[in-house]
Amino acid sequence: ALRCRFEKTGPIRFISHLDLTRAFHRAFSRAGIPLKFSEGFSPHPKFSFALPLSVGTESLAEVADFTLKAGYDASADEIRSALQEQMPQGIKLLSIGEQTGKFSEIAYAEYTVFLPKADPALCPSLQEALTGEVLIKKKTQTNSGLL
Repeated sequence: ALRCRFEKTGPIRFISHLDLTRAFHRAFSRAGIPLKFSEGFSPHPKFSFALPLSVGTESLAEVADFTLKAGYDASADEIRSALQEQMPQGIKLLSIGEQTGKFSEIAYAEYTVFLPKADPALCPSLQEALTGEVLIKKKTQTNSGLL
């Protein structure tokens, strides 16, 4: 399996996670890079994103994993270059390399929040609330008591 690092900026930030997935699948198809498909009644490409973003959120460090069909022989740079030519404007592929670890092992994420044209009366309160780190514990089905 391979891991792709990419940026999603500009107007493309307004597409949904499902549309982002479709954009990647179309890029693979148009570039002639054969993804491996799952088996069963409804096969789907072996492709997954680490943490889906909310609509309207830009990112400079997204990751996605994918698996190619056996026998496909191309370097990571050739794959990245071929895919980048097929990507919509605003998606920039930074690198493709070997998958390292699983997405479930992600320990933290860092976000920078920009608040355009905030109400001046709220600025002192917002500034105080956002000073320093804001830690939010990641909740999953296993650590929230749900099965």
